Amino acid sequence: MLHVDNLSKGPDLSTGVTIPGQGYYVQDNGSRFRPGVAAIPLDGDGNLVPEEGETVDLTVFDADFQEVGSYPSAVVFADDGGTMVVPIEASDVVVAIDAEEIGGITLSAGISSTPVPVGVGGLTQRTNVVIRTGAGPKAVSVTSDSAFYIQNWLDDRVAPMSLGSIAEKLNSAEAGAGRSTGTGTLSVIDGSQLWTDPGSLVSDESIPNSVVQEGRSLFYSASNSTMVIAGAGVSCSTCHTDGRNDGLTWPFSDPFGPRQTPSLAGTFGDTRPVTWDSGMATVADEAFTTSTGRMGGFGPSISEASAIETFVNSVGNPDTPMTNSEDPAVARGAEIFEREEVGCADCHDPENQYTDGEVHEMYGLTSVRTRALEGIGSTAPYLHDGSATTMGELLERLKDGSMGDTSSLSAAELADLEAFLLSL
Repeated sequence: MLHVDNLSKGPDLSTGVTIPGQGYYVQDNGSRFRPGVAAIPLDGDGNLVPEEGETVDLTVFDADFQEVGSYPSAVVFADDGGTMVVPIEASDVVVAIDAEEIGGITLSAGISSTPVPVGVGGLTQRTNVVIRTGAGPKAVSVTSDSAFYIQNWLDDRVAPMSLGSIAEKLNSAEAGAGRSTGTGTLSVIDGSQLWTDPGSLVSDESIPNSVVQEGRSLFYSASNSTMVIAGAGVSCSTCHTDGRNDGLTWPFSDPFGPRQTPSLAGTFGDTRPVTWDSGMATVADEAFTTSTGRMGGFGPSISEASAIETFVNSVGNPDTPMTNSEDPAVARGAEIFEREEVGCADCHDPENQYTDGEVHEMYGLTSVRTRALEGIGSTAPYLHDGSATTMGELLERLKDGSMGDTSSLSAAELADLEAFLLSL
């Protein structure tokens, strides 16, 4: 799981002073993104006992004592049941945790290192081993009681790891081995061990376009200073999961207010200008602005920002249960969408990827840009502020005439219109 402090608004920017990373990194509270796993024990009958569970914090530090955050992509138990292996995809590390260790360990709050008692915020820490991997560790396969493999999907490599050596280092850390010098590329920092194994190349042709590869690597990185300030634990992919969206609504300082994470898939890059308002001409412009303003990075070069845009434009919409459906309701909904009194097609032009590319006033805002509707079935919640949790809820709200007008539609017609929209 990923612990997201989605309510913190960060520092007050009313003074006009720019604070790097203000959108996702708060100097007095640490990162909004703390990777964690929910550890829930079983009773004698094999049933979950959630009241005895805990959320184990995975925030650790690398060889330069920089905080390693971002999101876990998998959790696998070793055969002995005593070790959890967790890839942290955007930070290029795997964390091995003592699964049997009992609580009583304090949690450092962000960069301030202020001790927080166990239970505060629901996060605890356990003894861990940090393994520096290739780019994008995403999956783990345990092959025996002594070995497992890491899939580093961003560089198409599979790397072998030794469970025996990890268990030994966990035991050593528990015994208070502390800071010492390791051998080769191994180092020990306050009980965390890091080493590197490049692994075996699976394929060098899975993404033949090198520009897409470059853009994808920048998009997924929570450790590249070009994109993000050290310790923020955030990458573009943290909110735009797989190049799409996280289903969350984020509060930002005025004049922006709450903003629902838009999906970047499908035709997003072709429906310029981008973002909810009219501020950004291209995806490349938005990549630079977000990396420097909200993520605190130094910012990509023109060519790097262009590569990010090329990657974003390569991301397809996911299929949903209604995608390309032949349900008769979809055809009926398409007819309703075109009705003059309903007005959907006035702004969502079917001949232009369901957008007019214009800015409109709605729900108190004067500069909301018309979103394209392709793939909308996978992008809930809806509206710029995420206030409509489902498409049905949105269509009911539009009976007030604030964006189109669905007041003339029966319940059955509303259902047909919803079916059509979810099929796009």
